Amino acid sequence: MIRIELRELERIELHISNIKSGFMLAGNKFHPLPIGSTLDTGTGTFSWIPGPGFYGNYRLVFIKKGPEDELSKKEIHLKIVPRSGTGG
Repeated sequence: MIRIELRELERIELHISNIKSGFMLAGNKFHPLPIGSTLDTGTGTFSWIPGPGFYGNYRLVFIKKGPEDELSKKEIHLKIVPRSGTGG
């Protein structure tokens, strides 16, 4: 598990080899990745610029395929804090 903290409106870009899919985890349910994010499975790149009001904790789960077709997961915990001067 990887933990990352960033400010609202800051870009995040992650490079994860052999990535096959990604989800956002809310409670015990899988949901699509956050609005405005992109996942390029060809390059293994996830990128997102959380828009105004996107702050709090986000759990992202990426599914990877290994050399013998075994599946594994990579979990990312994002903590997005309000940018300076927003009063929050």
